[in-house]
This record gives sequence, C-alpha cells and structure tokens, in this order.
Amino acid sequence: MKNILDIVKLITIQFPFNWTLTPKFDMGLLSTNHAFLKAKQDRKNPNTIAISTAKDIEEYIKKENLPISVKTIGPYINIDIEKSELYKYTLSSQIKKPKLKQIEESIVIDMFHPNIGKKMHVGHMRSGNLGEVMRRVLSLKYNKVISDNHLGDWGIQFSYTSWGILHLDQLDLDFETIDLDSESRTILIDKFYKIYVRVNKILDDNPEIKQKAQQNSKLLEKGLQNAKSLSEMEKVKFNGLYDLYKKIVNLSLVQFTEAEDYLNLNKNPEWLIQSNDNFGTESIDKVKELVGCHQINNSHINGKFDMILGESFFISFLDEFNYLVEQKLAIKDNQAIYIDLEDKGLGRCYLISSEGYSLYHSRDIINRVIYAGFFELDNAISFADLRQEHSFKQVFAILELIIQSEIYNNKSFGWLTKKQTKKAFEILSNKMAMFEGFGHLNLPEGAMSTRKGKIFEFTKLQENLRDAVAQTLEKKEYDVSEKNQEQKIKQLAVATLKWADLHRDREQDVVFDIQQFLKFEGNTGVYQLYTVARLANILNKNGFVTSDTVDYDFNKLNEVEINIVKRIYSLPILLESVCNNYKPHIICNYLFELATDVNSWYSKYTVTNETDKERKNALLNFCDITKKHLWSTLELLGIEPVNSL
Repeated sequence: MKNILDIVKLITIQFPFNWTLTPKFDMGLLSTNHAFLKAKQDRKNPNTIAISTAKDIEEYIKKENLPISVKTIGPYINIDIEKSELYKYTLSSQIKKPKLKQIEESIVIDMFHPNIGKKMHVGHMRSGNLGEVMRRVLSLKYNKVISDNHLGDWGIQFSYTSWGILHLDQLDLDFETIDLDSESRTILIDKFYKIYVRVNKILDDNPEIKQKAQQNSKLLEKGLQNAKSLSEMEKVKFNGLYDLYKKIVNLSLVQFTEAEDYLNLNKNPEWLIQSNDNFGTESIDKVKELVGCHQINNSHINGKFDMILGESFFISFLDEFNYLVEQKLAIKDNQAIYIDLEDKGLGRCYLISSEGYSLYHSRDIINRVIYAGFFELDNAISFADLRQEHSFKQVFAILELIIQSEIYNNKSFGWLTKKQTKKAFEILSNKMAMFEGFGHLNLPEGAMSTRKGKIFEFTKLQENLRDAVAQTLEKKEYDVSEKNQEQKIKQLAVATLKWADLHRDREQDVVFDIQQFLKFEGNTGVYQLYTVARLANILNKNGFVTSDTVDYDFNKLNEVEINIVKRIYSLPILLESVCNNYKPHIICNYLFELATDVNSWYSKYTVTNETDKERKNALLNFCDITKKHLWSTLELLGIEPVNSL
C-alpha cells in the first residue's frame, strides 16, 4: 500500500510540477496547472499540452505499475487513486496514525512559559495550545521531540513582587500580612498578583523604590554566580530572597500544573509513542539539582513537560558576556552590556541592564547554546507572541556573530566542556533556532497587562466554560449520567476552548470575547465532537464491533462515501505542510470540511435501514473508519473526543 506522500514523491520525480490536492475529490486526488504555465511559455493551447502530458504520465504509471490513474479536465491534469489502494488504506494503521516523511533528528519545543507569582490568564493558553499541537504533529516526523516549559522564574518582575512582600506596610492593600507557610495556594497567588500590580503602580512616582527593587535581581544573580563574592550582610539578604524565590516557584508550579492538565498538555494519545531516551542519565544527573531545573525526565511521562528549565537556570553563564566584551563583540557602558546590531537594522541589543542585572535576550542566547551543546538537540523552536519577534531576531543575529567570530573554537562556554561548546555552535551554524509567533490576545477594552491588572483570569474562563456547557447539555437534554458528567463537561469545554483558539491563522490578533469562546454551533469544537458521537451512535445502534482487520466490499460504497475516504487519505499532505509552517488552523479547516461532508452524507443516506447486507456491512466499516480518523485527528489538536453526547 502506498501513502499519498509516496505517490506525490514518485510522480514529482518524473514530472516535477506543482501538484496540489484537488478542490473536489470527485475530480481526482491531485492536480497541477502545469499546462497553463507551459502554454504561456510555448504559446500553445493549454488543453493540448494537458492531453499530451497526461499521455506521458499514463505511460509512466503503467511502466511503474502504480495504483493511480490520470485524466484531464480542460487544462488541468488530475491524478486519482485506485479503489483497491483506498481499500487497503482503510485497513491500515494509518487511519489512526498518519505516516509522514521521517526525519532522524531531534527537536525541542519551547512553549507555555508563564511567570511565577502571577495569576494565569487567557493569554498564556495560546503558546500552550499551539505548542502542544506541534508537539504531537512533529512527533509523527521527528525521531525525538522534547517539550520545554521555559518558565518565567526570574527577572525584574520577581524583584518587584519580592520587594512588595517584604514591604507590605507601604502598599495600602486590602490585607496587611502574608503567611507563605500556612495560607492556601489560591490565597497566596491572589496576594502575589495584587502586590505585583500595586508595586508597579507606585514605581513611576517613587524611583528610589524602583532602584531598591532592581537591586534584588542584581543581588540574586551575583549570589547564584559566585556566593563567595557576597559580603556577610549581602549573604543574609541573599538567603532571605532566595528562600522567598523557592517558595513562590513551588506555589506557582502547582497552579501551572493544574492548567497544563486542563489544556491536555504533554498528554499522548494511545497511538502516539515517543522515544524512551530523551537526554541520557549523565545529562540528567548533571542538571537536575541545579537552580532553575524544575523538572527533567529521560522518557516522556504522560501529562508532564519533558523539562522545565526556568530562566534562572542560565544565570551561571552570565560571565560569558564579559568575555564577549573582551573579544570586542559586545560593548560595556558602565554596568550595561550591549551588542550593536545597527548594521543589521536591529538596533542595540542589551544583554545586561544599566542596573547590572540580566535581560531576556541574554538568557535566550544561553538557552539556545544549552539546547544544542549540552542536550545535543538538532532543532529548537519557540512559540511566543509576535511582539517578541524583534527580540528573537536580535538573539539569532548575536548567535550568528558569535559563530562567525570563532571566539569559542578553543574555549568552553560556561560550564560546558569544549566538546559540548563545539557541538553547540556546529548545530547552531547548521540550523539556527526558530521563532514562530502568534497574534496578540486582546480584551475588548484593549491589551491585557498583568502589570496594570488588566487580565481575564484563566480560572474564570474555566468556570464560564463549565457553566455554559452544562446549561447547553441541559437544554438539549443530552444523556450525561451523574457518573461521568463532570468529565464530559470538561471534554466539551476544552474542545470549545481549543478550537476557538486554534481554528484561525496563528498570526492573527484575537479580541477575547468570552461569548465567541462559548459558541457551540457552526465551526466549533463541539460540532466536531457531535460528528464523532453521531458516527459512534450509528455503530452502537447496529451492534458493530470495531476491528482493525475486517473484510468488506469496498465497491459497495457510493461516490460520496469514496470521496470522504479520499479526503481521509489526503491528510498526510496537509500534516507535512503544518510541519513546515507550524499553522494548526490547516488541520482545523480540514476537520471542518470533513465533518461537513460526513453530516451532509448522514442527512441523505441511512445505515440502519439498509436492506443490502453487503452494503450495510460496507457502510458500518465506513462509519468506523471515519470515526477513528476524526478521533485521532482531533487528538492531534489536543481535543479529547467522546462517543456520546
């Protein structure tokens, strides 16, 4: 049996035209407009060229004994798949797990990355949803896919929160004390959030407070880089701040883990099997006890990130930026360190602030070197807000400058060995780390800002979704037994949320209108679940027992049903494009078209009342095949289907 990608490859080698899926599958499977282009070049009739080229293709098909046919429709040359080959496909495991062109390489996906000490809001889910789809899809292509929650556990925001916790009496909040050891996590996270918002509000009018808060970051970085460099007074303050840091991290990680579970992050469907050797025991032993390594697993554990490396993990490498100054790649201006990228149209990139603490750019540079050198990951991709695109361009430009300078040819990068350092820059020179941005999620009244207290809390979204789904089920009188009621409500809520987030091009900005996210009609996740449940109901009503090796008469299916199977067969082409452009809305578009076809078919044909036993058997297998395919493709999006509503 040949996969559609095999067909495209064989045809393209001999006839290197632009082959695309046909707009309607009754016209065939693949089509090319080659005759148009050739006619323009040769000044001939495109229909004549199409007929002539089709004859050449037909001869090639016969010679190679390929299970396809060719025909022309006006100037278009179309290729169709033989029914016998489609039948074989319906019995294969590819109905559940599409076969893509395999790459013997590893890739790390940097996603989710919320900030400690802050409430999660709806903006955080975009990186998680997008990253999770790509983790699942890329796992069909790469031999090793690693997920990393690049946690925002460092930076000036922690300094502001920590200063506020230590100076509650100056904030005039609705609480006067905070007990990190006895108060509930929910209460503490709420207090952290209020403290952060309030501190930010008073900073502009109190520059002396801002300076004191910024000194916390500087002191923490100094202590983590070299504890022996601290004075006795600094050690006391450092120990207090570091203890506070660890408590806030631990409290925040619980909040993030709950959100990860709700969004189905890092959960593999049964058919998706990943490598059992992510990093190796020695690598794990080296980093698991280091500051900022909050989680690392050698084999994928369902529901957990393969690693959670906080930004604090990279602090021990900050001395390398002084080395860049020595080598004339960077410029030191008092305490600040920056690299001039004006000749690349990227301005100045500051690695160390004028107050002496590190910035996002510096930690992102180190992060890429660690991915490539220490973990030996061939590819790295970050999913983040498009507004960070300029920053990532600066990071990648700096890495290119370092590579071109060859200043690490005989020097190790931080605590990496010389061998690891060499490996890092070999990988980065071959495949520079990637950034794929998504549009900003705004509130109707404007941009969200944690600093200004303008957010839509993630927990509030969960509550609204839960209530809306429960009310809808009650109105439509769906059978939701008490035993599995909450689980089913959650599945429908997550399907609604993910579809609303993923079905549009990721680069588009989104205005977060809660009513739009609560829609259950039309192009929605619930419509997809409804289609799966409808097929499951047909199978259940007719007592059909699913099987992966069943014999049935494929010729009993009509043209409408065959075209639906052709659409199913075409999925790998679309998944290959998603692997290249990282745009999951392509999968959503595909699923919506497929579900529309299935529901249109359902309104015209009957299975239960079919009198021809062989056709009825073929129809039941058709329903089973289509249901399995819809189910597994929805799972690629991180959506859990249901058998009934």
